[in-house]
Amino acid sequence: MWAQLAGTATNIDARNPEYVDKLGFGRINLRAALTETVRPPRLSARVEGGDLVVRLRAVFDLASINKPEGWRIERKATGEVVAKGAPAPVHIATNELRFPLKDLAKGEYRLVASASCLRDPFGQALDGNGDGVAGDDFVFDFAVS
Repeated sequence: MWAQLAGTATNIDARNPEYVDKLGFGRINLRAALTETVRPPRLSARVEGGDLVVRLRAVFDLASINKPEGWRIERKATGEVVAKGAPAPVHIATNELRFPLKDLAKGEYRLVASASCLRDPFGQALDGNGDGVAGDDFVFDFAVS
């Protein structure tokens, strides 16, 4: 039920620009919850301080999001995997994951979240490229300096 309510909530960021990404999924929309199909789950990412912060843009199935093969950080130039798995166990109502970058050497990296692993409670795979269609890995390039 939580996934349906969160997935059909009305985004209120435009009405609260000083609180963007700080008000959860938005305002509950009961009509939408009863009549609409939830979009495939999405992610966004940013580097903040010494962490790579991944924002969960949906409710994810906990078993899928906690699979080590669902997440990897690799060197951008070589594809060498330098870290696997979520940075800590993910629990219900988690909105962000923080991957600490302090142990990575200077250089360019890529986070890959796997659509073959990450799913919502309805079984929909990750929509990594944000086009509304499930099944794409989420890829985010970043640098450590």
